[in-house]
Amino acid sequence: MRNIFCRKRKFAVTSQASGFRKRPQLLLMLLLNKLQNFSKNEPLLARLALLVGCVFTVLYFFFAHEGSYFNDDWAYSRYAHEVLTGDFAFEYMPFSHRFFAYLPVSILYATIGVSPYITTVWPMLCTAGTLVLIFGLLRKNYPGAAMWAVILLGFNFHTLFLSNYLYPDNVVMLLALAILGMLLHYRQVQNNPIRFGLAFAVLNFLGMLTKETIIYIAPVYLYVFVLDLIRKENLKFWLWSAVFGAILLAFYFAAYEIFTGHWLNRFLMTSEIVNEFKPGYLQNKTAYYFNRLTYEPILFFIGSGIIVPIIFAFSAPGVTLKNLVKLENTRSYWLLATILILLTFWFGSTSYTHYKPMVLVPRMITVLMPPLCISAGFALANNFHKPRFQLIVGVFFLAAAVISRSNLAVIYVPVGLFFLFVRFVPKFALPVFGLLVIMFSLAIRPLHFMVKPTGTDYFVTQELMTERLNHKAGRYQVFTNYYLAQQYCSFYGYQPNPNYEYLNYDKTRQVSASADTAYLLVNQAMIRNPELMLRLQADSVYKLFPKRELLWQKGNVQLFMLPKIKE
Repeated sequence: MRNIFCRKRKFAVTSQASGFRKRPQLLLMLLLNKLQNFSKNEPLLARLALLVGCVFTVLYFFFAHEGSYFNDDWAYSRYAHEVLTGDFAFEYMPFSHRFFAYLPVSILYATIGVSPYITTVWPMLCTAGTLVLIFGLLRKNYPGAAMWAVILLGFNFHTLFLSNYLYPDNVVMLLALAILGMLLHYRQVQNNPIRFGLAFAVLNFLGMLTKETIIYIAPVYLYVFVLDLIRKENLKFWLWSAVFGAILLAFYFAAYEIFTGHWLNRFLMTSEIVNEFKPGYLQNKTAYYFNRLTYEPILFFIGSGIIVPIIFAFSAPGVTLKNLVKLENTRSYWLLATILILLTFWFGSTSYTHYKPMVLVPRMITVLMPPLCISAGFALANNFHKPRFQLIVGVFFLAAAVISRSNLAVIYVPVGLFFLFVRFVPKFALPVFGLLVIMFSLAIRPLHFMVKPTGTDYFVTQELMTERLNHKAGRYQVFTNYYLAQQYCSFYGYQPNPNYEYLNYDKTRQVSASADTAYLLVNQAMIRNPELMLRLQADSVYKLFPKRELLWQKGNVQLFMLPKIKE
């Protein structure tokens, strides 16, 4: 009996131990099964991608905010405030004519108040709104493409960078996507042409009121119009679009004739300004044109990071030439839009009087990004598991890393290596793992800007002005750099202290005898920032004012008292 009892007990213990050993295996199998089901759940992944993209946009907005940075965003901010006070007047610059870039900011100023964050919340909302619109256009029938497109655009550095400044580029990006998306939607439903025609005309009109780069999408709907005309389809929509567009333009040009004296004032002025900044290529057109129209745009795309969705989109277009020309499906529509916008940017002209290609700056091509990322999303959703696609993408990304010879290699190399060695990743984990690799690689550059030291010390300067340079009585002079002397009103919320006079020390260094106190304000962060192109460095500034007494310092901002002039 004892032996039998012992054998049963031993058997029970052995079975229990075996169960404990199998439990981690069962948990692992359960986890892998969940991961496999999760990878296949494209609608859920698309919703998570949208959430992550919008949250990252908001986080970047707060952590990387630099206040007012360049003349452009300061000018738009000033116009927004002048509209409220009734002091607005057209200036000899295109900025004042881009009403939809700053009129929404006027509303925000009136309802919430003036601050650097309120000033730039409008472009941030347009950036996040573009992600939402992409999701809305694709989520029902193409959730996989929506997921990839939202990630590619939501973590694109330049669109994030422009969300922090009052520039019109992300606003026009949202409007361009809305125009193209609405045109596609009407072609699918072909219902209520009056309503869609009105929406099409209004969106184009708002785009014209935002920035001239909206013209990049004109070849897309001109192509669609010609195609519909040949097929004799959707003609009522185009008729109503033309009617509503003509009415809006009539009111627009009439207003310019009344308030400026010429109905084409905006366009003539813009052309004159473009001609004033003629580069030296007019003396050597052949060399300039050859470089600009051949390889320079490719180097620009590689050097800016825009090459990422371009590689994905064109490594596996997935559309035959026939489908592309006839626009037989949604994917061909977005790919054709991408190609036409890209060609317009590559070969188009910005001048009416001579051929002048667009300058290669990322903010000039934001209207390309949504259709490009959507095309890349379709390519990834349909070809991610294909070895040929993986090989082509991997080679192109490593080639981009070699050509760039810059820190952008930290983006290109991980993505390139992933696609070359993707066969070592389990298939069930491939979509999620690939999504994370691409997302974190794209996030490297924005994260750097979120944690790096400030480039302007804007908020420290604002603290100094509002707390220490804000006396209620007396007469004060403040000598400082060009930007602060020009933009100091914005640091006071456009309610500057009338007792203070800010002077550019590049031009004026003489302390007035009537001033009670004179200060020297040195912002070394601004002085060292190469993008601001300030002529005098800190040592040179100190030599201009050898007799000075340090009163206050925080970070890179210093305030000195200058000796009074004896009468």
